Amino acid sequence: MKKITSLVCETLTDDLSGVSLKELELPEILPKQLLIKVKAASGHFPDLLMTQGKDQHKPDLPFGLGMEGAGIVQSVGSNVSKVKEGDE
Repeated sequence: MKKITSLVCETLTDDLSGVSLKELELPEILPKQLLIKVKAASGHFPDLLMTQGKDQHKPDLPFGLGMEGAGIVQSVGSNVSKVKEGDE
């Protein structure tokens, strides 16, 4: 299994104390999915609100942060046809 490092919210808090970097194992990608090696990511105000439980979107805990990112396609599922490995 591939491992990644992700910013994860494990508990809702007002001061970001429930957020930390975690090493996670990735499951195998599904036919309509792709895996991107992220080179740059951003955190926005909605990310902060989600860590406080104040955003309209309330994902189940724990959840990964970051709504935007840019990188290079590492692998593609069997039904993905518009991008290929190595695409930026």
